[in-house]
Amino acid sequence: MTFCWGGAGPGSDTADDAVFALKGTRVIRVDPHKCDGCGICVYDCGADVFRFTNKKDKVFPFGNKYCVNCFLCELVCPEDAVEVVLQPKKKKAAAATEPTPSAGT
Repeated sequence: MTFCWGGAGPGSDTADDAVFALKGTRVIRVDPHKCDGCGICVYDCGADVFRFTNKKDKVFPFGNKYCVNCFLCELVCPEDAVEVVLQPKKKKAAAATEPTPSAGT
């Protein structure tokens, strides 16, 4: 993975393009078997992505779309329960360019 901490992204020369160099969809996963509910990820996440369960014993991701790809949640979790997975954007299937065989030929 390539991180762009505060600098411009690859191939860019403006600070406006410096938000982050990763492209794709992110999925934030919290392993409920590893999570001990300490809440470090909840308190450290500046994008407010995590919430406590009703029992306050576990954490779950709430609002993946607000994630800014800083990966701080992965770094601060003492139980290694948080994982940010980047999935490449799906390309739309191209229309078939080959003609379909006609009946009787």
